[in-house]
Amino acid sequence: MNAALLVAALLDGEDPKDFFRRMPRSSLPRMEDVEFGLDAEWEDDDPADHFQFPEDIAFARQQIENGNVWGWCLAHVTAKWTTPDGEDVTGEDYCGCCSYENRESFVQPGGMYDDMKAQAYDDLISQLKKRGIT
Repeated sequence: MNAALLVAALLDGEDPKDFFRRMPRSSLPRMEDVEFGLDAEWEDDDPADHFQFPEDIAFARQQIENGNVWGWCLAHVTAKWTTPDGEDVTGEDYCGCCSYENRESFVQPGGMYDDMKAQAYDDLISQLKKRGIT
């Protein structure tokens, strides 16, 4: 929406509701309309190459030994949306060298998962724009 058009319409006495009704709407999905996925894959890098403190290295190595993929992983977030013509389009984000107790600790609000969802959503929007969807 062009703010200058809104200001001009309001100065001309147009009702704001009428202004917004006549403005073209985007066909791009809102974040809440997107289906997000989350997977963890084993990380190949050595934790010692990424952590400063010995206790962090020990934690990651213990998680590997215990079979906890979240303890040392590559996180992969996807953002999927189906276009009006039925095409599935996906955006994604990856982050390696992650070390968490479990999936639940990874998805805590305000953390890495929220950032990765935003990046995957941005990638989805970019993919849609490449297909001419605006």
